[in-house]
Amino acid sequence: VASNVPPWVTIPAIIGGKGSLNLFCTLVGPSGAGKSAVCAASDEMMPWADPWSHIGSGEGLVHTYVARVQADDPDNPGKKRYVLEQHTYRATGIVDEIDTLTALGSRQGATLLPTLRTAWSGGSFGFGYADPSKRLSLKAHSYRLGLVVGAQPTRCEALFDEADAGTPQRFIWA
Repeated sequence: VASNVPPWVTIPAIIGGKGSLNLFCTLVGPSGAGKSAVCAASDEMMPWADPWSHIGSGEGLVHTYVARVQADDPDNPGKKRYVLEQHTYRATGIVDEIDTLTALGSRQGATLLPTLRTAWSGGSFGFGYADPSKRLSLKAHSYRLGLVVGAQPTRCEALFDEADAGTPQRFIWA
């Protein structure tokens, strides 16, 4: 439900700026406990909700919301230019197996976990490539992100290894 709240709905500023309603949850249980079944049940209970998105890289997360598209250039009639277009405002990410998150987060130069930490707070994020046609960015509080991670109790080290960066503290553990 939280993932389907419009992104402009925020928590008033108490300390610093306004707060995001982005919500991350880790469902912890042994194999066969029904972690994946929770997501399937939510689909049946909330058919109006946005579909689940499988999480990949930090760069890919930006693409979940924005794309560069060609548009008419008002300064040069008859010519095109690339503009940034936000096509999605709400997404619910799923990582069925925490080992997937471990693998994605431990790749050489991986940006997924830092990007998720920024997204949790509703901050702006993106990637400033040298080629301007590849640059993508997302403004703060212009998107909503929910994330559900399925984990077996003995496999949670992927998130706990990131404690000094604040990753596990951003999750509700159930």
